[in-house]
Amino acid sequence: MHRTRLAYEGAKFSFAATPGCLCKIDGTVPSTKSSTDVFGRAVPSVENWSQGVAVVSYQDGDGPFALELVAIFNGQVVFRGKELVA
Repeated sequence: MHRTRLAYEGAKFSFAATPGCLCKIDGTVPSTKSSTDVFGRAVPSVENWSQGVAVVSYQDGDGPFALELVAIFNGQVVFRGKELVA
């Protein structure tokens, strides 16, 4: 989300992002949908979650910055043209 709003001291820029999570999304991590079998093992389920990370490049102070969202698909990412595998 990008937003510029008028403040007393001038325009203020706001930025927010939700890149995803780094946890397992197969039901292993407890959630409202998770459960275990009689042996205490996680029951596989599909969560409505996405895996990903964000990389932020910035300058100290109130300088410019850039955000790169990196989606993770089945343990694989493409980051700056390179394929990375877990």
